[in-house]
Amino acid sequence: MERDEIKVNLNGDSYSTEKCMITHQSELPLLMSSENDGKLQKEEEGDDLHPGVKHPTSYVETLINLIKGNTGAGMFAMGDAFKNAGLLVGPILTVILGIICVYGNHILVNCSVAIREKKKMKKPLAFAETVQICFEEGPKFARPWANTVRICTYVFITITQLGFCSVYFVFISSTLVKILVPYGINIAAHTYMTMILLPILATALIRNLKFLTPISSLANLSLGSGVLLTLFFASRDLPPLATRRMAADWKQLPLFFGTTVYAFEGISLVLPLQNEMKNAKKFDTKFGVLNMGMTVVCAILISIGFVGYLKYGDDVKGSLTLNLEGTGLFSEIVQLNICFGILLSYTLQFYVPIKIIWPHVERKFAPMKHPVLCEKLFRTAFVIGTYFVALTVPHLGHFISLIGAVCGTTLALIFPPICDLVIRWPSDFGKLKWRLILDIFSLLVAAIGLVTGVYYSLEAIFDAYSNTT
Repeated sequence: MERDEIKVNLNGDSYSTEKCMITHQSELPLLMSSENDGKLQKEEEGDDLHPGVKHPTSYVETLINLIKGNTGAGMFAMGDAFKNAGLLVGPILTVILGIICVYGNHILVNCSVAIREKKKMKKPLAFAETVQICFEEGPKFARPWANTVRICTYVFITITQLGFCSVYFVFISSTLVKILVPYGINIAAHTYMTMILLPILATALIRNLKFLTPISSLANLSLGSGVLLTLFFASRDLPPLATRRMAADWKQLPLFFGTTVYAFEGISLVLPLQNEMKNAKKFDTKFGVLNMGMTVVCAILISIGFVGYLKYGDDVKGSLTLNLEGTGLFSEIVQLNICFGILLSYTLQFYVPIKIIWPHVERKFAPMKHPVLCEKLFRTAFVIGTYFVALTVPHLGHFISLIGAVCGTTLALIFPPICDLVIRWPSDFGKLKWRLILDIFSLLVAAIGLVTGVYYSLEAIFDAYSNTT
């Protein structure tokens, strides 16, 4: 659908925001601390249309980056998600959730455009700053909450990214167990987590974004080839459709909801990608990058979920790669390749929360005698923290569902419609108040998914933990 022209009533003339830059190999914009602003300005001055961007991206480049940013480790859990929905219900609900997520993405873009036009701002806005300024320029009852929602956005982004990091420990260790047990190597998953802690820590201590680029490229290559080969193995000798449930028990749907929202999580990448595009107007048009890219992402998720559940039924694992055991040496190489890509992806996801938290710590305890050493110790503590969280998680699929239900729902389904409500309040909702209806519908879906998803995910985690003790 063509982007609608936004007419909003914005008040006030001042704002405050932080500069940001992005790496397309990560799922989120990488926030820069204030002391790096000067370097950023010198290195990447850009032009009037693309401030801070040295090399604006084309339509195809932006499309590829959007697809990459929305297809991470969570997509391998879609088979487990379809087990909790059914072969018929799963694709339908995936499309519905995809449409709601894309609607939220469009809202975010529209709000950012409206704010920048009103303020005559040249510098791009990040997710958190867009949410904050929407509240600042909204009705009086919303303005006192502006700083709170900005902080909440940062908190949920941080939790999401650290959650990714903990999932990576579980993902890699579980895969290694499945590969090596047939060869008589009976090592517990927790031991593998400890073994991979050192290489993960070594990459997480890299402070310069420039040195992360080759790591990111290798991770993309490993994951991309891994997805295609996993689908190839899973698609062989498929059983009849009648052998699988078309619709699962409704009590399992919250687990499907959390896992799918987790897999769709990439909303924080939307604004940086649009800001770097040569022709930003083509980002959110009818056949723009956003609609076309998310259509491809939705197709990938449905393909993995449908094939995974059809092939393995109720035996499908929290990661589809765990079902590839016993299919030969080549499949084991594929699984190791995916593990390698996931291991390299850790530092990319880890970079984001560190860039959010560390500048505040640094300011609080300034001046530091050894700031570089302190930052590395800080990074080490957080890596070990994600490691210990992974040790306590007995089931990968349930943990993914919990993160998606809490953080993914809030970022993708709650904050965007709330921003739309406050910036359009009280009457700018279109004919028959159709925007108001869509915003409320999105919030209702989010609320139901959040509450039920958290409840059943925690229940499943406790049950799984009880069964392992």
